[in-house]
Amino acid sequence: MQYLVVKDLLGEIDADAMKMLHFAPEKVLTKALSQKFLAYETADLFMKGVDHAADVRKLPVADGSYDLCLPLMCSSTSGKTYKR
Repeated sequence: MQYLVVKDLLGEIDADAMKMLHFAPEKVLTKALSQKFLAYETADLFMKGVDHAADVRKLPVADGSYDLCLPLMCSSTSGKTYKR
């Protein structure tokens, strides 16, 4: 399901100029997303090998640091909002 939403969203935006944060990254999506975005970073509180060991409720980054977050907690730049 998440793949279909991301596929639809990527068809609408210029991901080459965007920064993305992916929580609990799924291996099946990681490779494709990391190739699409200008910057692709991962986060999880317990998962090994992520860029940020962080709780989704207490992020160590400033608001607005990313253009897109997965699971989709942010709205796209096109104004279209997806909810998980």
